Amino acid sequence: MRGQIGKVFLAIADPTRRKILDMLREGERSAGDLASVFQMSKPAVSHHLATLKAANLATERREGQRIIYSLVEGSLLETWDNFLARFCSHTLDNRKKQKEKRSARKRA
Repeated sequence: MRGQIGKVFLAIADPTRRKILDMLREGERSAGDLASVFQMSKPAVSHHLATLKAANLATERREGQRIIYSLVEGSLLETWDNFLARFCSHTLDNRKKQKEKRSARKRA
């Protein structure tokens, strides 16, 4: 898991990749649509997209000759939660378990 966390931090460290993630939050985008927003070569944008895919933050699918990218929902939150779990007990899993315990007590 340590490698995945490193990939996520590497991916979100770059402002271009954060902009791409923000655009993908709005919905799927073709590689050409994404590239048209940035003043850089298409291979440079492809490199950013590959970094996001390697971090499991974005995914791609083919639609004819077009490549369509979308956000992997929950991936960043899950990775961040796993990272924080090493340092504190306030993780999503622990909060869910605590909520379940409270619900069980109320039912009893």
